Order: sequence, then structure tokens, then C-alpha cells
Amino acid sequence: MSSTVIVHLFAHPGHLSELRAYEARVLPLLEDHGGRLEMAFEPSRANSTFADLPDEVHILTFPSTEAWQNLTTDSRYAGLAAQRQAAIRKTQIVVADSQVPYD
Repeated sequence: MSSTVIVHLFAHPGHLSELRAYEARVLPLLEDHGGRLEMAFEPSRANSTFADLPDEVHILTFPSTEAWQNLTTDSRYAGLAAQRQAAIRKTQIVVADSQVPYD
């Protein structure tokens, strides 16, 4: 069963370009694990109710939860930890393994 992953990324102040450079390096690894970046966007600060709004939100899809987990344990991903820590102050992740039908 496919899996959707929603990632809220919070850059260190003044480090949005570094966050994007890091994410550009992660994208090929995501694809190596069958993942796809469906959408990346900056939330509207004028129309949001979060007190601590992320700088970017990514919507990812993977063929399975295991594929997502394989990305997070990939040694190449781990090798980017220093770049990640320098750019990103906080990450929130929601993994959806099933959809709620409202038909």
C-alpha cells in the first residue's frame, strides 16, 4: 500500500536558501527509494493559524511505508546530517498509511 508523507520544515533564521540546497541533495535519494515529491510550498503567513509556521511544507508519496523508512536509514541520507543541522531547526513529519473515504 502506498504511503503519503507530509513534512513541515523550519529553517534556522536566515537559512532558507541552505534548507533548499539540502533538500535539492535529498531529492535524488528520495527518488532512489521510489519516492516522489508531489508538492513543495511556502505556507501563507497571512492565512494560517499556526503560531510556529513552517518555512516549507513537502508532500511526498512512496510505494510503501517501508520505502519511506528505507530512505531515512540510507547511509547517503545520514551523510547529509551536518548540512541538515546547519539549515533546519525543526522538522515535523506525518505519515499517512491509509486514506479516510468520504464518499
